[in-house]
Amino acid sequence: MMYLCPHQNATSYKTSLCKGDLTSCIPHLGFILIASLLLLLYGCCPPLRRSKTPYTLRYTFHNGRWILLLTLIFLMIFAILDGVLSDLKSATPQTQPHLYLPSICAGVAAILACVYYHHMEAWLRPGFIWLLVAYWVMALLGECLRLASWIEEPGNVDWRIVRFSTIVLALFLYGLFVLLELCAVLETFLGHSNEMTDDLPPDLRNPSMKFYLRYVSLPSRVLFHWELWLLRLGWKKPLEMSDLGDLSKMTSSRYNEFVFERCINEEKERAMRKGGLKLFSLYRVILKAQFSWHFTAFLIKVVADCSNFIIPLTVGAIIKYASVVYYGKEEVTVQYSEFVTVEEFFSNGFVLLAIMTLAGIIRCIVIQNYFYCTTMSGILLQAGMQAAIYNKSLRLSGWTMTSGAMTTGHITNFISVDIQNMMVFCEFVHYAYSIPLIITVFMIMLYDILGVAPLIASMCLILAIPFQYQLAKLQARLQKHALEISDGRLKQTREMLQGMKLIKLYGWEKTFCDVITSVRNREIKKLMLASVFLSVSVFTSYSIPALFTLLTFVLFIAISGSPLTPAIAFTTLTIVSQLRFLVKMVADLIQYSITNHVSIKRLSAFFLAKEIEREFQDDTGIIKDEAHGIQARNGSMAPDEVETHDRKPPKTNTMRLSRRIFGKNASKCHNGKDTALSTDYTQLPTEPEEDDTEFGTAQPDLPDNVAIKIEHGNFSWAPFSSSSCLCDINVDIPKGSLTMIIGQVGMGKSSLLSAILGEMHTVSGTVQFNREHIGFAYCAQRAWLINASLRDNILFGQEFEEEKFEAVVSACSLQPDIDILPAGELTEIGEKGINLSGGQKQRVSVARAMYSQNDIVILDDPLSALDVHVGCHLFKEGILNQLLGRKRTVVLVTHQLQYIKYAQKVLVMKDGRISLQGTPSDVWAADPDLQITSRHVDDLVISKSQDESCVDKVEKVQTEPQKRQKEEWKGIFSEEDGKLIETEERNTGVISWKVVDFYLKAMRYPQACLVLIVTLMQYSLMTARDFWLSKWSEAGKRLEQANATEEEMHESQLYYIYSYSGMTTSSGALSFIATLALFMSGILAAKHLHQQMLQVISKAPMRFFDTTLVGRILNRFSSDTYAVDSLLMNKVLATFEATFELLTAVFVNSIISPLFILVVIPVACCFFRIQRFFITSSRELQRMDSITKSPIYAHFSESLNGLSTIRAYRVERRFKELLLDAINKNTLAFIHLSTCNRWLGVSLDLIGCLCVFLAVLMSLIVAVTSSLEPSYVGLALTYSFVGSTSLNWFIRHSCVLEMQMNAVERIKYYSNIKTENYEGTSPDPEWPQRGAVTVEDVSVRYAETLDPVLSNISLNIEPGQKVGICGRTGSGKSSLTLALFRIVDTFEGRILIDNVDIATLPLGLLRQCLSIIPQDPILFSGSIRFNLDPLGKCSDEDLWTSLEIAQLRATVTSLEAGLDYCVSEGGDNFSMGQRQLFCLARAFLRKSRILILDEATASIDIETDTIVQRVLTEEFSNRTILVIAHRVRTILDSDVIIVLNDGAVVECDTPQNLLVKEGGLFAAFVDSAQH
Repeated sequence: MMYLCPHQNATSYKTSLCKGDLTSCIPHLGFILIASLLLLLYGCCPPLRRSKTPYTLRYTFHNGRWILLLTLIFLMIFAILDGVLSDLKSATPQTQPHLYLPSICAGVAAILACVYYHHMEAWLRPGFIWLLVAYWVMALLGECLRLASWIEEPGNVDWRIVRFSTIVLALFLYGLFVLLELCAVLETFLGHSNEMTDDLPPDLRNPSMKFYLRYVSLPSRVLFHWELWLLRLGWKKPLEMSDLGDLSKMTSSRYNEFVFERCINEEKERAMRKGGLKLFSLYRVILKAQFSWHFTAFLIKVVADCSNFIIPLTVGAIIKYASVVYYGKEEVTVQYSEFVTVEEFFSNGFVLLAIMTLAGIIRCIVIQNYFYCTTMSGILLQAGMQAAIYNKSLRLSGWTMTSGAMTTGHITNFISVDIQNMMVFCEFVHYAYSIPLIITVFMIMLYDILGVAPLIASMCLILAIPFQYQLAKLQARLQKHALEISDGRLKQTREMLQGMKLIKLYGWEKTFCDVITSVRNREIKKLMLASVFLSVSVFTSYSIPALFTLLTFVLFIAISGSPLTPAIAFTTLTIVSQLRFLVKMVADLIQYSITNHVSIKRLSAFFLAKEIEREFQDDTGIIKDEAHGIQARNGSMAPDEVETHDRKPPKTNTMRLSRRIFGKNASKCHNGKDTALSTDYTQLPTEPEEDDTEFGTAQPDLPDNVAIKIEHGNFSWAPFSSSSCLCDINVDIPKGSLTMIIGQVGMGKSSLLSAILGEMHTVSGTVQFNREHIGFAYCAQRAWLINASLRDNILFGQEFEEEKFEAVVSACSLQPDIDILPAGELTEIGEKGINLSGGQKQRVSVARAMYSQNDIVILDDPLSALDVHVGCHLFKEGILNQLLGRKRTVVLVTHQLQYIKYAQKVLVMKDGRISLQGTPSDVWAADPDLQITSRHVDDLVISKSQDESCVDKVEKVQTEPQKRQKEEWKGIFSEEDGKLIETEERNTGVISWKVVDFYLKAMRYPQACLVLIVTLMQYSLMTARDFWLSKWSEAGKRLEQANATEEEMHESQLYYIYSYSGMTTSSGALSFIATLALFMSGILAAKHLHQQMLQVISKAPMRFFDTTLVGRILNRFSSDTYAVDSLLMNKVLATFEATFELLTAVFVNSIISPLFILVVIPVACCFFRIQRFFITSSRELQRMDSITKSPIYAHFSESLNGLSTIRAYRVERRFKELLLDAINKNTLAFIHLSTCNRWLGVSLDLIGCLCVFLAVLMSLIVAVTSSLEPSYVGLALTYSFVGSTSLNWFIRHSCVLEMQMNAVERIKYYSNIKTENYEGTSPDPEWPQRGAVTVEDVSVRYAETLDPVLSNISLNIEPGQKVGICGRTGSGKSSLTLALFRIVDTFEGRILIDNVDIATLPLGLLRQCLSIIPQDPILFSGSIRFNLDPLGKCSDEDLWTSLEIAQLRATVTSLEAGLDYCVSEGGDNFSMGQRQLFCLARAFLRKSRILILDEATASIDIETDTIVQRVLTEEFSNRTILVIAHRVRTILDSDVIIVLNDGAVVECDTPQNLLVKEGGLFAAFVDSAQH
C-alpha cells in the first residue's frame, strides 16, 4: 500500500483518494480473472460451444454495446495519459502508481470485455451476459467510490481538472452499460426477437450465401474483416465464380429490380397527378430506391468531416509545443491544482500526438465506410437500373427501335456508360453539401490564426468556383457529344459484326473500318478537347490553393506587420492541403454532376419512350406468372416473393387472350387512360368486362368459330403518324383452321401479323381475340434463335416431353440434322443460329411454334427458306397434321401458292389493304391475275396415293447415308459434346509487362518519357518550395525573437516572398504541361488501340465470329474502350501523383530525421505485403467483373434482336430471369471487389496512422532531445501526412491501375488473334475476263483444327454458264460457294478462275471481283445509296438502274428522300422480301463476271421472282451464274445442274438429262415440288 500510495506526510484526503483508486481496481481485476478462465475453458472444450462460422448471430443492442465499449477504451487511454502527466507534475519524488493503475485496469478490462462479448456471440452462449451485467454493476460502484473520495476536497470538483472529468465520464459510461444490459435481459425474458435465439435468417439458411455484410459484428463490419475469407482463398489459388457463393436477398438483382420498378411506377403516377409525364423525375426514383444507403452515408460523412477538423488544430499546437521546447520560453500560468488541468493536458505535444492519431483512426474507418455505403448504393443502382432498362426494352414499340430514337447502340450505352456515370455520381454526391461546410469551418480556423488575410485571399477560391463550373460544363458538353458519337460508333460496330459474313463476301472490310474509324476520329477530337479543359481544371485545382496560400501569407504580413512563424505557416499549409483536395473535388463534382445529369436525361427519355400495346390478362383481371407462382394486381409484387418464388420455367402458358379496342383517337386506350401509363402490359385494369367499350358500346365475345376479329382497323408504325400503313382492315380469322396471307413484296403481309401481335400502333378500330384461346406461337420471317442447345431452342422454356418432342422434330424434318450433330439435340447453337443454315434455322423456329401449347400459331413465310421436298414434308406433317390436326389456329404468310388449296381462308394484301379475302376458289375467281392456277385450287384434299408418293420421295432423300454430313458438323464444332461458343478468355496472375509494353507502344515511348520527366521536375520544384517555406517561417521566428526593425523584417520577407512566388508559378506551369501531355498521350494510345483492334477483328476468319458472341466483342468496343479512353488516364495521373508525393515525403522526412528510414522500411514492407495480398484476389475479381459483363450485353443484344418473338410467346419473365441471373453474377464479382477495396483502404489507413504517429513521435523526441527547429517539425508533420496519404493512395491507385489495365489486356488479346491472309499477287487488271471456274480435288474445312466438310470436289464451269446447285439442307451447297471467296479453309486442291489460282490472289481483290446475293438479306443503317454502293463508285443513274432491275424503283421513288432515305438498323423499315431485292440490286451494281445467288429470291413472291429471273437471264446472259435455290423451278432453265449430298457431288448434268435419270435425286426434288 505504501508503494502504491507513496505520499510523504500524506493527508487523510490523499490517503482516502489513493484507497478509492485502488479499491476501484478490484471489479476490473475480478472480471479479468473470471472472464479469462471462462474463455480458456470454452476455448479448450469445443462441445461446450458452437463451432466456428463465418457469420455472427448478434445479441440485443449489439451496435450500441460496441460503441460504448470503444468509447470506454478511448476514455481509458486519455485517463492513463492524464495519470502519467499528473505523476510527472507531482512534487513528490517517488512515482504514484495509483494515479494511472485504475485506468490501466479498466482499459484492460474493457478490451477483454470486447473479446468476451465477441465470443459470446460467436459461440452462441447468451448466458455469458450475466457476467457482464455483474461486472458493469461492480465497476459502477467502484467509480462511485472513487468519485466519493474525490469530492471530499471541494476545490478539486472542477471540470478544468482532467482527472475529475474522466471519473465522471467513466461513471456515466458504466451507468449506460448497466442500463443497456438490464434492457437486454428484459427483452430476452419478454421473448422479443433476438438473432441468437431465433431461427436462422433466410439468407443464412442458404449454404451458398457468402455475402455476410448484415450478419457480422460491428468491428468486423466497419473494418471489413469479414471479407478476409475471400482474400485468403484468393491468396492460395486463383478465384473462380463458384468461390463467391450467392448474394444476400437485399443485394440480389431481383430485389433491386422490384424496388426500382415500384419506384418508377410510383413516380409516373405522381407525375401524372401533378400535370403530366414531363414532370417525371428519375432523381426521385433513385433517391427513393437508395434512401437508406444515402441516409447512412450522410450520418457517417458528418462524423468523418468533424474528425477532419481535429488534425489542423493538433498540428499547430504540436509546432507551438516544439517552439516552446526549442526557444525555451513558456508562458507562466497560475497553478491552481496539483493535478493536470485541461489546458496543460492539451498543450502537451505527446498528448496532442495521441489525439491526432486517434482522430486519424476514427476518420479513416469512418470515411472508408462512407465510401462503402455510396459504392454499395451505386452497385445496387446498377443492378436495379439494368433490370429496369431490360424490362422497358421488352416493352419498347417497334417504331421506337426502328426510328433511331432508341437503337441497340443507345441501350448498350445506357447499361454501360450512363449507369457508370450515375454510379460515380452516387459515390461523390454527398460532397455537394459537405464541401461548403468544410471550407467554411476551415476559413473560420484560418481567420482565428491569421485574421482577415485568409478572408480576403479566399476571393480567389470564390472566383474559381464559377470558372470551374464553366470548365466542367464545357467538359460535360464535350463528353456528351463524345457519348453520342460513341452511340453511333457502337451501333455501326455492332452492325459490322452482325453483318461480317456479308462484308467479307463483298470485300468491304476496309470500307466499314474506315466508316467506324471516321466516327472514332470525331470521338477522339471531342475527347482531346475535353482533355485540354480537364488539364486546365487540374491546373486550376493545383494553382488556386497555392495562390491562396501565397496571398494569405503576403496579406498577413502586410496587414498585421508580424513575421511568418512555423506554427502559422504549417498550420495554414495543413489546412490548405485539405482545401486543395476540396477545390479539386469541386471541379470533379461539377463534372460528375453534369455528366450524371446528361445520363439521367437520356434514361428519363428512355423510360418514357412509347411502348407496344398489350392485351393479355386472365378472366379475373389478375396478371398471372405461372413460372413463379406469383399473382399481382397492376404489376405489383411483394418483396418477399421476389426471392422465394420458384424460378423454373413454366410448364404451360395459361395466359388467355383478351381484346384490344381503340377508338379513333389514338391517344386513348380502351380503359380511357392516357397511353403513356397504360402501355405497360403489367398495368391492366382488374375488371376488363366492364371496361371493354368503344364509344360506350360493349363489345360482345367472339363466336366459337372465330379466333381473331379485326374491325375497321387502321394501323401505323409511328404512334402519332397522320397516315396508316394498314388501312381499313376488316377480317375474321376462323378458329382451328388455316388462314393464308399472300401478296407481292412490300404489300403489308408481315405488317398485318405485327398488328395482330400488337407490335403496331392501332390508330383506330378493334382487334378482338377469342377468350378461349391461349396465347400466340410465332415464327418470324427471319428466324430468331438463342445461344443455347437445339433442344432448348425448340422447348423455349416448356417442359421436355420426349414423345411430343420427337413428333415435332419429325414433322419439321429435323431428325436427320439432329443425327449428324455432334451432341444431337443437345448441340449448342451459336448466336443468331450462326452455325445453322437458313433452312435449318427456320425449321427450328417452326418446331418451337409447334411444340408450344399456344392456340394461335402465326407463321411469317417460313417455307421460303426451305428446300422444296423439306417444305412439302413440313407443310404436310407439321402444319396440316401437327397444328391443324390438333385444332390450332394457323395464320400463314407465304409465296408458296401450291399449298393454297389447304386454306380455309385466303387474304390477299395490296398496298396495305386486304384487297381480297375468301376461300381459294373465291379469290382465284375474283382475280385470276394472282397466278393461282386451277392446279392450286381444284382439289382441297390430295389423294392418298399422291400423298404417299410425295412422302416416299421425301423419305428417300432424307434417308440417304449421313456419314459425310456427320463429318461436316464435326468441322463446325470443336468439341464432341456439341459446344460451339468458346469460353471467354481469362488470364490469371499479375498483369504481364507485355501488356504494359503493348500500351506504351500505343502511347509512343518518347511521349511517355516526356510525361515522366516533366512530372519529376514539377514535384522537385514543389519540394524545394516547401523547404523554402520552412526557411522563411524560421527566419520570421528568429526576427521576432531578435526584435528586428521593421525595415529589416520587410526586406527579409520580400526576399522570401519573391522566391516562393516564382517557385509556385513554375510548379503550376509544369503541372499543366505534365497533365496535358499525359492526357493527350493517353488519348492517342486509346485511338491506336481501338484502331488496331478494329483492323484485326475485321480481318479475323469467320470461324472467330462463329465461336464468339457478338456481345463479347462489343464489350471490348464499349466498356473496355471506355475504360482506356476515360478511366485509365485518370488512374495513371493519380498513381503518378501518389508515387512522386511518396518519394518526396520519404526524402524530406529522412533529411529531417534520419531515424525515419528505420521506420519507413518496415512500414513500406508491410504496405507492399498487404498490396500483394490484396491484388492477387482483386485482380481476379476485376477480371471476373469484366467477363461477367459480357453475358449481360450479349443477352441484351440477343433479346433486342428477338423482341417480337419474345413478346409473341409472352416469355418476357423467363428472359428477364436469365438477365437477372447474369446481373447477379456481375454484381457478385463487383460487390466483393468493392468490399476488398474498402478492406484495403482501412488496412492502409490504419498503417498510415501508425506511420504518422511514429514519424511525428521521432520528430518530437529529436526536438526535445536535440533542439530541432520548429519549422522542421512542422515540415516533418506536413510531409508525414503527405507520406501516409500518398503511400495509401499509391497502393490503392496502383492496384486499381493494374485492374484497369485488364481492359488493355483484353484489347491486346483481340488485337493479336489470328487473321486471314490478305496478301497475294495481283493479277491482270482486267481479271476475270471470262468467268471460267475450275475446282480441282478441293477439300474444305472451317478451321485448321477441325474435320473437313467437303472432300475431293472437282468441277468445271464454263464461262457464261448458268449453274444450278441443289441438295438437301446441310449437303454443302453454301460451303462450296464460300470456298470461292476463301471464307473457309481450302486445305487440299485448288480453285481456278480464268486459270488463276485464287489462293495466290490478294483476298480483298478476289472478293471484290465476285458478286454474291447471300441467303440472309442484310441492310445496314444509313442511306439506300450507302447500302447499294458503300464505296461510292456508282452514279445515281447506275443506282436507279439497279433498283429498276430489282423491281424496287417504284418503292424507292415513293419515299420522300429517295436514294437518301435512311435505312433503320437491320433494315427493319423494309420487309424481308424488299431486303432481298435490295441485295439483288447491290449485286447487279458490281458487274462482276461471276454472280452467285444463295437462295436469293426465297422471300419474294412468285410474280416478282419470275420477273427477277427473267431480268437476271437478260442482264447477265454473258456472265457465269451459280444459283442455289429451294424453288427447283428457279433452276430448271440452268445450263448445268449440280446436286450435292454428304459433302460430295452426286449428280452433275443438264436438267433434261437429270430429269430422266431413274432414281436420281434431282428428279425426286422436282417430283416433290410438283406435288
